[in-house]
Amino acid sequence: LFHHPRRHHGVVRQGYRIMNFKQIYNDAAVLLEKCGWIQGDYGSPLRGFCVLGALKEAAPGHPDDCDVKGPLVENVNEKCISGWNDDDDRTAIEVISKLREVAASCP
Repeated sequence: LFHHPRRHHGVVRQGYRIMNFKQIYNDAAVLLEKCGWIQGDYGSPLRGFCVLGALKEAAPGHPDDCDVKGPLVENVNEKCISGWNDDDDRTAIEVISKLREVAASCP
């Protein structure tokens, strides 16, 4: 039985697994540090991840269908996170730093 993720006070309920946003965002930053950062695709452990791909990997489920990306949207003040990630001037260090900043701001 699959349970859709639900957001409640900074916590995502994934079936019986509970993850908080701080953990998800820190885990996504670690994934980018270990696997690399890419643009234009969610990615994979072998090729690296975009910011949404890293969030998806860090929080199994579908970040686009739940509020996992909500704190990042609020922080970068853009509705289109993929556009923010794929900006020609964006850097891996900037994306990883932003994930850590969002993690630090989560309860």
